[in-house]
Amino acid sequence: MSSENSGTTKALAEAFHAKHPNVTVDFQYTGPDDYDKSLNLKLSSDRAPDLALLNKLGTTVKANLVRSLDDYAQAYGWGAKYPSTELDQWRASDDGKQLGAGHLWAAPAGFSVVGVYYNKEIAAQLGIQPPSTRAEFDAALAKAKAAGEVPVQLGNLQGHSSFIVQSIVDATDGAARAGDWVNGRAGATIKTAGGSAAAATLTDWAKKGYLPEGANGTDLPGAVAEFAKGHGLFLFDGSWDAQKIDKAAPGKTGFLTFPGQSGKATGIGTSVAYAIPAKAKNPDLAAAFLDFMNTPRPPRSSSTPDSSRSPTRTR
Repeated sequence: MSSENSGTTKALAEAFHAKHPNVTVDFQYTGPDDYDKSLNLKLSSDRAPDLALLNKLGTTVKANLVRSLDDYAQAYGWGAKYPSTELDQWRASDDGKQLGAGHLWAAPAGFSVVGVYYNKEIAAQLGIQPPSTRAEFDAALAKAKAAGEVPVQLGNLQGHSSFIVQSIVDATDGAARAGDWVNGRAGATIKTAGGSAAAATLTDWAKKGYLPEGANGTDLPGAVAEFAKGHGLFLFDGSWDAQKIDKAAPGKTGFLTFPGQSGKATGIGTSVAYAIPAKAKNPDLAAAFLDFMNTPRPPRSSSTPDSSRSPTRTR
């Protein structure tokens, strides 16, 4: 959990306590490298938290470690409060095999969108306007390369070229079709016009030198740091890094959703969410706090709790 996200979550807890003085929210922190590895053990223990943040459903549903939130979703009206595409990410069948449908096992704690950051100074120097079509985007890449700039900053050590691939797939095939493949629906495939275009584009960009040397040996934070230093016209990344980029290069960057062939913008939406463990001692209180986290009147804070990794207890 970053200090910014920790501050936001604690502010929400304080506001919830102010509204309900008999309820106190405690936090337990686990570093991100160990969190997913230890999560199932925490959920299965007799000291399971009342809320636990999920980065993915994983085996939690199949192992009966979390409880269905269907009744809470109906009671609090989450179907109207959350975009269906965000809520459906946390649905799965009872055996955990079919994603995107079935019972609701977690509710979003924050939303993110993956798009394209651009360096305003480089763009201005080269006479490039924020592209609104794929043709304009491709022309900007060629102009940046000709001027000796890195067209697309990338750290692919952990496979983050997938941001580029999915942006092109979604822009070509449509998010619904791509979502069917991600969720493993019967008959869904990535062998589509979008999948072929994405693979061909990534290969083409590499051959043309649009990607930085050593990209496969650089992780995402490293690529973000390089972009913030002014090395790169574009960077495919999520909104979770917006504060970091703006802090390092204040006012020098912009953000746009990837322009598709038809001129329709494409943004990859995602979220992390809190689940209520099957062994939670106070599930109703946990659901009330989860609903409160997305109140239309949150406490004053400049950050969002979208990457917090803190199991939460209420008492």
